[in-house]
Amino acid sequence: SLAIGVGFSCITCLTNGSMMVPLKRTPKDSQGIGFIVSFGIGVVIVSTFFYLCSVVAGRRWPRREDMHFRNTFPSAFAGGLCWNLGNYCSIYATLYLGLTLGFPITQLNMCVAVILGWLVFRETKGRWVGHMLASLVVVLGGGALLIIFA
Repeated sequence: SLAIGVGFSCITCLTNGSMMVPLKRTPKDSQGIGFIVSFGIGVVIVSTFFYLCSVVAGRRWPRREDMHFRNTFPSAFAGGLCWNLGNYCSIYATLYLGLTLGFPITQLNMCVAVILGWLVFRETKGRWVGHMLASLVVVLGGGALLIIFA
């Protein structure tokens, strides 16, 4: 439903928007690649926790054939590779440009997602294309203003 999707999106805004705050609290000699390794360990722990919660909520351990590993691995691996490469770059963008400029600029990735959803997956049609394009102009304009006036 729309309300559930918007709710999860709002939670994502709060959690992802503050994701680099711990980086700023990390000692200088531990920032960069050292932070990325610990970040990855945190991802594994939290992902495992949520997986186990879903097992408990479903009241059964998923059967091997329910996992569809052969079908999901290539695309999930590619998505994870892109996500982790993006996180790697966002950490260094934040280190070099600061939390106020570096991380917000990396979030312009949503423009790429919007364009892919529109052109590749045909998720946006009709009159909504104009609204989407206007929104992209506003977001990209905001990113340009951040860079210009930094």
